[in-house]
Amino acid sequence: MTAKTNIHYRVGADVGLNSLGFSAIQLDTNGNPTALLKTLSYIHDGGVDPTQNKSGTTRKAVAGIARRTRNMRKRRSHRLSQLDRQLYQLGYPVDEVPETEHGLYEYWNVRSALATAYVPDKDRRDRMMVMAVRHIARHRGWRNSYSRVETLFEDVEPSDQYKDLKQRVETRLGVKLDDDMTPAQLVALTLNERDKNFMRVRTSTKYGEGILPNRLMQSDNARELRRIFTVQQIPEDVWKPILRTVFHCASPKGSAEKHVGTDPLDQTQKRALKASIAFQKYRILNVITNLRIRRKSEASRPLTVSEKQDVYELLTTAKEDVEWLDVCAVLDIERNELKGVGTLTHDGEERIGNKPPVLDTVIRLHGIKNTKLRKMMDAWWNAATEDEQAAMIRLLSNTVDLDKVRDLIEYASPIEFIDGLDEDLLTPLDSISLPVGRAAYSEKTLDRLSKRMLETEDDLHYAIRHEFDVPADWKPPVPPVQEPTGNPAVDRVLKAFNRFLSQCEQEYGIPESIAIETTKESFSSVAFGRTLDYERRQRRDKDNQTRAAIREDMRKQLSNGGSFKVHDYDIRRWEIVQSQNNTCLYCGATSPRFSFDKSELDHIVPRRGVGSDSKRTNMAAVCPECNASKSNVPFAVWVHSDYAKAHGITMNDVIARVNQLMFPPSMNRKQVGQVKKSIISRLKQTEQDEPLDNRSIESVGWMADELHRRLDGRYSNKTVKVFTFPGSITYEARRASGIDGQIHFIGAQWKTRLDRRHHAVDASVIAMMNQSVALRLAERHYLRESQRLCGTPFGQADWKQYPNKNTPGYVRYQQWIEQMKSLLNLLNKGLNEDTIPVVRSRRLRLGNSTAHDATVKPLQYVRLGDALSPTLIDHAITPQVWKALTRLPDYNPQTGLPANPNRVITALGEVCHAKDEIGFLPGNNAQLYVNGGAADIGGTIHHARIYRCEQVLKNGKRKTFYGMVRVFQCDLMKRRKNTDLFRTPLHPADVSIRYADGKVRDAIRQGHATCIARLTINDEIQLTSEMMMDMCPEYANMFHTDSGVERRFIVAGFPSPIQFRLVPSVIAEEGLGKMVEQGLEVPAKVEKMFKLHTFVPVVNKIGHVLEQ
Repeated sequence: MTAKTNIHYRVGADVGLNSLGFSAIQLDTNGNPTALLKTLSYIHDGGVDPTQNKSGTTRKAVAGIARRTRNMRKRRSHRLSQLDRQLYQLGYPVDEVPETEHGLYEYWNVRSALATAYVPDKDRRDRMMVMAVRHIARHRGWRNSYSRVETLFEDVEPSDQYKDLKQRVETRLGVKLDDDMTPAQLVALTLNERDKNFMRVRTSTKYGEGILPNRLMQSDNARELRRIFTVQQIPEDVWKPILRTVFHCASPKGSAEKHVGTDPLDQTQKRALKASIAFQKYRILNVITNLRIRRKSEASRPLTVSEKQDVYELLTTAKEDVEWLDVCAVLDIERNELKGVGTLTHDGEERIGNKPPVLDTVIRLHGIKNTKLRKMMDAWWNAATEDEQAAMIRLLSNTVDLDKVRDLIEYASPIEFIDGLDEDLLTPLDSISLPVGRAAYSEKTLDRLSKRMLETEDDLHYAIRHEFDVPADWKPPVPPVQEPTGNPAVDRVLKAFNRFLSQCEQEYGIPESIAIETTKESFSSVAFGRTLDYERRQRRDKDNQTRAAIREDMRKQLSNGGSFKVHDYDIRRWEIVQSQNNTCLYCGATSPRFSFDKSELDHIVPRRGVGSDSKRTNMAAVCPECNASKSNVPFAVWVHSDYAKAHGITMNDVIARVNQLMFPPSMNRKQVGQVKKSIISRLKQTEQDEPLDNRSIESVGWMADELHRRLDGRYSNKTVKVFTFPGSITYEARRASGIDGQIHFIGAQWKTRLDRRHHAVDASVIAMMNQSVALRLAERHYLRESQRLCGTPFGQADWKQYPNKNTPGYVRYQQWIEQMKSLLNLLNKGLNEDTIPVVRSRRLRLGNSTAHDATVKPLQYVRLGDALSPTLIDHAITPQVWKALTRLPDYNPQTGLPANPNRVITALGEVCHAKDEIGFLPGNNAQLYVNGGAADIGGTIHHARIYRCEQVLKNGKRKTFYGMVRVFQCDLMKRRKNTDLFRTPLHPADVSIRYADGKVRDAIRQGHATCIARLTINDEIQLTSEMMMDMCPEYANMFHTDSGVERRFIVAGFPSPIQFRLVPSVIAEEGLGKMVEQGLEVPAKVEKMFKLHTFVPVVNKIGHVLEQ
């Protein structure tokens, strides 16, 4: 398909935690919207495993656990097989000692006996040695991955786990035991005193506490094994290889090293770790070269070489996080004279944050919580060379295999340091968290660039050009939009966004602009998003409680018996007045000259332009006289005025009052100090804040910047403008344009999150956004906040009338208002006519989650000769057993098998007689035979097949009904390659058929069933209004629309052989709370329908809809 020509359109995207909104809007020559080319809401699961919705664990994480478990078992099996071969080659009777013949406690007794006295009988001794070595190899304990197996050749201090075991045994027996007893001797001694009652050896959550409180360390079991070798007089050259095999450990560290990319400037080098000192020094210098100094009445300039070196010295020697105020102190400038914070660096890799970069790795290594380890690390680090420090970082970052680099000279010193640590120190060493990820360049390149930026006036752009002789327009290669990052939530967004863009480009050509709205949790995992939401709700609840208490306190003190309405901005002023101890911050006036009634809020430093910064660090409660005199100038300027001098107002006195400010107990000393420090900095600032610029309207998240960079790379040779905006801009745009209040959402005419199509509406709103309008909206927001807190100054227009004709960008803003009116009409038409869809992805491939539930239940055992019902036979553990039972001559599909003392079957290569017990799957849920038990497989349904069935009645007439067969993954695993999963034949012995409804099974067996549809999770079904009034009239009456969009449902599960679980496709549960807040009553049945997913209609009732 070729793209249509001469179509001018814009693209907008709204990125949420579990949703995406996309919109492609066609424009006329004046930029007015004329059509919604492609507008939709895309709902996704964030990569969460369907069986882990409660925890939010992703499929990738679950698959990783399963993969690591399989690898662990595979390595364990290989190690044990290698141990058996090694023992066999040494002459031990491995084949003569089957493991299944020994009792539960015999292994412990054998180990204890071997460690106690020499066994003179060679044959008996060899058999006991095989038992002991095998048992220890299977239950060898834990060892830190930094420890070599050779450390187990010598005695070390007994572990805390061993000491705990010995203390428990002494307490149980009431005697004092020798300190050199082995773990097996302690266990055997306890078992011998059990009075023939069963006693658990190991502690588990499921079965309770045993003799062993927890897993022992490998050093304890190695000490016992060495004791056994010594007592049984086995030579060292024989037992050392055995011990190596028993405690061999394959470390996964360094396994990803082969996947590291190459340096684009030096293809012979690998990309450096972000934890490396080379990268962090480069990062510091890259930020420094992007800073600018602009003094009063002077042009903006970069830092000189000496200034760069001074700041570099500060940041590379910092022992903790520093502030930009500290940088300003080094440069001897005011904070407002330092520019560049919040902007992207030249390479686009990073946005200069609210705090300067430091050597994070060094700070974390010097901040180890374990005091002993911290002192040892500090001493080693200070004495190590730069190469040795870099090697230590690579080891601690788990990017190299310790055993593979032992012979390399640069690793000699850090490995010697690690080998010298005991087990108590290796654990905190392993828990050190260093920065993750890879830099764009290698350490060699980073060092060259850093040296160039530090010693010359070059920034990164010129440093790259001069050092590597590249063209002026050279840029590092940018990955395509859809390239995975390794984060499932991010990758899902990138994949969907790329798919939408590609479809638009193919059908309509290249867009004029792309605008993206993101929030803090947009590119985070579902689990992290839930954590943020929980913390947000906790803060909101706490703030509401605080506000309620303050409101009550204010009413008592200020109402004088009458009514008194308290607004949020009144509470804000009250808190500031209270923190200042009812004192004017400027002149120090107290009651009766100063009180809450006689106080006003003032911006310590006003903004040059519209709307001042209303953060706590820029606000002061002052008396009306001081506020009127100060007006719209910084405090540091006003303090030298005649009024200030006449009233004895000095900088030192005001700073002293700041140091006496009172703060809530919830703030710690560090937080209080930072707030006071920031307020004092504002008091000393002599110039007004800079006007709002593009930094105020851009999303600053890492992934927002990364997506912006990828889109720039995608359209590098085309004139496509790319914008990223925070969610606050979309909110302001909806309000300012009148969309909120006129949009035709279900349940309200503004965004309540009830109608899932709000994602598409937000995407449409952001698609029409440009930087000029976004800036005006940001100014409008700050102006509103400023006027609510401090009132409207004389001569200043009300925020509702902003922007006005005297405002820069007014004409463009008015054009945007008119464009939004046209957009509103298009959106309302699309909502009314149901042309703005809500779509979801369907997983059609076989693998979707775990193959079965993790809990394995015991089987139900029945004697083969007893009477077996049809239901019990259907619960046979394998298809082979089911076939063997159903092919018996006395089997009847309606009654099963009668009792028969002569019954014999052959299944799985074994012959079973009537007196033998055979296992069946317990319960009525679909299950699978796993590891000698039964595991539920209800969460592994791939799809459901809907059948139109005919039942022959006694009078000969045929009755039509609808039923379904749930197709489980286990029945599709045996398919051939390239087979259509939806048409894979099902056999009577398959789990899917055996757990289907009996009437449907009979119809299929008799050839009276026709498959009319196949459904998967997220398939959409539209019910008729009559069906809705019959099955859920409360829902139908509450959400009725002319388009019938409320009757669209998606399949959310198959809870029984005859029922679907359906949930509304367009209406979301999260919007119900807003309806309650608005005073609307939500029927209990409707609430359960959303929250508990209780809408489970019978297949027979809606089968005809599926057939149509």
